[in-house]
Amino acid sequence: MQLSASELAFLKSIGFGAGDVLDARTMSKTTAIATAKAQGKALYVAGECTKARHRLKFRSGGHCAQCVPMRQTFQKRQDISGGVYVCASNSLGLVKVGSSTEFKTRAKKLNFEGYAGAKDWRLVYWATVSNSGRVESSAHSQLNPYVRRLSYSRDGHHQTAYECFACTITVAIAALRKEMQAGEPVEFWKGVV
Repeated sequence: MQLSASELAFLKSIGFGAGDVLDARTMSKTTAIATAKAQGKALYVAGECTKARHRLKFRSGGHCAQCVPMRQTFQKRQDISGGVYVCASNSLGLVKVGSSTEFKTRAKKLNFEGYAGAKDWRLVYWATVSNSGRVESSAHSQLNPYVRRLSYSRDGHHQTAYECFACTITVAIAALRKEMQAGEPVEFWKGVV
C-alpha cells in the first residue's frame, strides 16, 4: 500500500508512522476495525471520506482521521496504562465505572464536584491495566442495560452524568475484569462492598 506525502505528513504530525496503518481497502468497516485492533494498528486505509476524500481512518469507530483529528485523543486514551475503578453511592444506589490516572483519589473529587447529585461516593475497587480507556469503554458497553443518565449542577452549570449504573458492585467489577488482558490487573484493590 502506498501512502501519499500528505498522508505521511499527517501521520507524523499526530505521532504515528506508516507501520501504524493497516491496508483495509478490500475489507468491510467491521472487518477493518477488528483486524486493525488485532494487529495493534491505530489507523487503517479504506475508501475516501465524503468531506475531503481522505483515506486514513481511526480504528475506534472508523471515522476520518484527518477530518476529525480530535478522535486521536480518544484513540490514544484507549491504549494508555492507568487505572480503572468502581465508585459507589449509597444515596443514589448506583455505581460509577471509570478510568483515571488519579483513580485512588477519584471518589474525593466526585464528592467535591457533587457528581450525579451525590456527595457520598466511595472507592470500592481499582485496578491498574495497560489499556484503561478500552477496558472502561468495553465495561460501559456491557453495563449499558443498567445505565442511568442523571442531571446535576456543577459550578452553576447544568451537567449530565453518563457513567452511572444501577447494578451491584460485583456486576460492575465483573464487567471491568472481563475486559482485562491475560495477566491483568497488574495490581488491584477491593474495598468493603
